[in-house]
Amino acid sequence: SSKSINLDQAFTRFVNTRDDLSEIYLRSIIKLAEKLPDNLMNEMLSDLTRKRVTAVLNDICSTGPQFNADRARLSAVIGEAQKDGFCSGNAAREVRKRKLTEARPHVLTVRQSMAVLKACRDFRDSSTAPYPVDCRDAIPAFALQLFAGIRPNEVARLAWKNVDFTRGPVAVPPSAAKTSDWRYIAM
Repeated sequence: SSKSINLDQAFTRFVNTRDDLSEIYLRSIIKLAEKLPDNLMNEMLSDLTRKRVTAVLNDICSTGPQFNADRARLSAVIGEAQKDGFCSGNAAREVRKRKLTEARPHVLTVRQSMAVLKACRDFRDSSTAPYPVDCRDAIPAFALQLFAGIRPNEVARLAWKNVDFTRGPVAVPPSAAKTSDWRYIAM
């Protein structure tokens, strides 16, 4: 198409025009753009091929879920440019998803959980600790992960106003949740 744009321009257009998307999703789009090699970002959308996109995704993605997620994000960016007439096809959509094997989640034993919590102590005066830090502030975060099942990234994005240790539940707002929906976890 004579009206084609390069992939970098497609990312810029997507980020600047899609005000209906969550902040977390837009951040993931920007992170993907930062991971992609410059020579791909400078390629015209009309010149992208499934083989080329597959090779790049294989290079930048170490896991199947990451590959599939980045494929979907890239497909969304190219798809938006396709709707606007900047290309006739979507090379990312043509990329085959990786088949994922279902792995059971690793659940810590009581002994392992106790060891994690016990390790959260003040090491500032320790001569044997590699770093003189106070790790006690990590106890609430680990407790939320261990006993409430809140994902590590969600805990990192939580504000203390969302946690009520006396009445519960923990309110995980869309801005912190993996699913971009409110989640309420009983304590």
